[in-house]
Amino acid sequence: MARRGSFARKEASQTLLKVFKTAVEWDSWGQIEEAHKAYKDLCQRIMNIQNEANLDVRPEEVEALKDLLACFKVRILEIKNDKNHGLGLSGIQGLEAFVNTLLVATDPGPFPIDISAISKDLVSSSELSTFTDRLSRHGSFDTTSMKHTSLSRKGDILISLHISKMGFKDVSTFADPTLTISIVDSNGVIIEQPDEIKATEISEPFHVVFNREVVFNTPMRLIENNFGFFFEFKHFKAKKKKVSTKAWCFLEQDEIQGESGKEICLEIYKKPTDFTRKTFNLLSVKPLYLHIRVDMIRV
Repeated sequence: MARRGSFARKEASQTLLKVFKTAVEWDSWGQIEEAHKAYKDLCQRIMNIQNEANLDVRPEEVEALKDLLACFKVRILEIKNDKNHGLGLSGIQGLEAFVNTLLVATDPGPFPIDISAISKDLVSSSELSTFTDRLSRHGSFDTTSMKHTSLSRKGDILISLHISKMGFKDVSTFADPTLTISIVDSNGVIIEQPDEIKATEISEPFHVVFNREVVFNTPMRLIENNFGFFFEFKHFKAKKKKVSTKAWCFLEQDEIQGESGKEICLEIYKKPTDFTRKTFNLLSVKPLYLHIRVDMIRV
């Protein structure tokens, strides 16, 4: 499953899953008071998830979070009344996989429970509507203004990449070439993905020229040793009327080694992009590379 998000998304997802597992554990042990408190904590975290985690919540995520909120509130009533209202412990346990992927998956899939069949007259519809309206209204953050400040603090070091040019055997067929750059952890989870950059020129026959700077919002202290940087070259295919990934490159975190001004040439691999880093097939036997420079910025 392709995964997405920022460091904040991953952190919020892990926190939500941790509290969820705690609640289910107390519930399965019959510890009513502890389970009741943990489910209330889950509800509160969902209600405040946008303000606390600064997440850019997508419309489909708003609906899923609303359904999760309804499920937890129903389970609270079931525990309180010692009565099954159609959900039960087994229903809650069946939500774990969905909770685990909701904030970090490109498509976590449909909600696993028909919430309309169990929540009617049990959960305040006005409360759920208010929750939906609040997240929908404030679901878009100005990422440009947050780019250098939301995760960093004084003294942190940010990584700046100067993307120079990328070599191909023949560049004449490329229309609207772009480069998408991502920080990805060892599990293939995208930690950060800035706006894609567009080519400034095509220098036939061998190079697509970018000459663009990309500064990551995630500071070095949060970039673990097993994280990597991915570069996906994309272009528009007129016949198929879609944007297609042509090739990709990969930079290991330890190749940077905290050196500023370091020039690096990266091998170019055939599509599809493998965020798990298991398959690397060269696009060409010719010595064609992506040319970049790594700089360190102290904030």
